[in-house]
Amino acid sequence: MRVKDRFGDYGMVGLTACHADGSGTMIVDAFMLSCRVLGRGVEHSMVRALAQQGRQAGCATLAMPLVKTDRNQVAQEFYRSLAEGIQAQPSGVDAVVFPVDAVEAVLAAAVHQRNAPMEV
Repeated sequence: MRVKDRFGDYGMVGLTACHADGSGTMIVDAFMLSCRVLGRGVEHSMVRALAQQGRQAGCATLAMPLVKTDRNQVAQEFYRSLAEGIQAQPSGVDAVVFPVDAVEAVLAAAVHQRNAPMEV
């Protein structure tokens, strides 16, 4: 994904890779985003595009697996914002799973959660 705004062109800042698993689920194999644009809504646009690809491929569900590490805390926060609960998968890898037709509601809730006042 390329991003530019009124301040300039950030260039290539994100990449996704996905595949339809044959049972109606679009599985996200890779979701990479530069920290330069993280938190600017680019990640939400990427999820929206993945859901659209899923719809076009005839998938009803989008699954975004996440391998937790000490170095991807920001990604874990973003994934948590997409779902009330991250589902444990049989492979031992956690994933956010939601219907592709619910993407707008999922993203609206994520943005609302991110903009909520901080509790002290």
